[in-house]
Amino acid sequence: MRKLLWCSSPMLAVLALAALAGCGSNPSSDDAFSESALGPGDVDRSGGGSFHADDIQARLGRRDFELPLPTGNGRSCATCHVPADNFMLKPATAEARYQRYMAHDAHQGCFDADPLFNAIDANDGVTDFTNVRRGLVQVTLTIPANITIDDLPGATTLNVWRKVPSIEDVAFRAPYQLDGRAETLQIQALGAARVHSQVTVDPPTSVLDALAAFQLTQFSNRRARMVGMALATSQTPPSPFPSDDELNAQELRGKAVFAQKCVGCHGGASMTEFDPALATQRFHNIMSNLSATRNAANLKTHTIRCTNPDGSILVRTGRPDPGRGFVTGVCNDISRFEARSLYNVVNHAPYFHDGSANTLEDVMATYNQFFFTLPATLQKFGPPMSDADTADVIAFVKRL
Repeated sequence: MRKLLWCSSPMLAVLALAALAGCGSNPSSDDAFSESALGPGDVDRSGGGSFHADDIQARLGRRDFELPLPTGNGRSCATCHVPADNFMLKPATAEARYQRYMAHDAHQGCFDADPLFNAIDANDGVTDFTNVRRGLVQVTLTIPANITIDDLPGATTLNVWRKVPSIEDVAFRAPYQLDGRAETLQIQALGAARVHSQVTVDPPTSVLDALAAFQLTQFSNRRARMVGMALATSQTPPSPFPSDDELNAQELRGKAVFAQKCVGCHGGASMTEFDPALATQRFHNIMSNLSATRNAANLKTHTIRCTNPDGSILVRTGRPDPGRGFVTGVCNDISRFEARSLYNVVNHAPYFHDGSANTLEDVMATYNQFFFTLPATLQKFGPPMSDADTADVIAFVKRL
């Protein structure tokens, strides 16, 4: 069954899923949604409360999330947003799937191969899936009229490599995508269907709405769910942090350092500085484009020239990804990316927009080497963290 028609009947969806169950290669089976497949014991993606996780629209959205998109290339949302990976695509998972794909031992004739490994995400446009095996997919960005790229004269688009962002906590993370280019979950889903699944017929509005409803039920853990429910009902959200009596001495020290160094970007109940009226505050240049670990994927770098409204030109060199700058056309937005929520952050590795930081220690090393050495950062946040402070902060954020 290579193609499926859009179906509004839950029974037809069940029959379609049953047919797909014969494909042993399906990497995102229904079992991945069970509590036993989740991370720490306190993780709960079931939604609830005002989000009505059990209502029919969210249930249909879960079905549409799992099924290959009709008229597409065999990919579903869950092909890349793997439920067992906190709805990310972790490198270990991608590599294991690649080995099965190469061995041809898990397809059983249902599909030609794992649909993750499509030429549109090949390094060479054919069969080299080096970056996909690192958990990266290719994203095509439109170049604003006031921006040029030295090595691509006359180009109107730029291809960049980014990790697959988790759908968890989208209830308080609009706008969407790592650069905020999708204002709604429906716009995000439609763009993914067209580009990553290559559908020839757009999903109907009812399907896009169902997908959005399902995503709004997915949270990193119970604290994140409580925050999402409170924000959705205009109530005062609870603290994102464990109470002090739940923390040990090191974690308490880390909380104090976090309050000094981190809340400027990871503040508020959502830990994203979320404010619909000031959404640009959620996007920051933390110098991850300059990280020593960044080029592990050998990403192509560019010299970007951006013309400001006053005619002055801002030049940025050695940049593999322009970030929000290509969404807004604002020169100072180049290399800005979303400040991610830190709920259950320990299970959301690798980090940064390109997955270049494998551990929280790598993240802190980048901050200390590049971000906390900037004059403006020094003035606002003080000097880089000591080794002891770094260890304390990491211990604390692992409890979030």
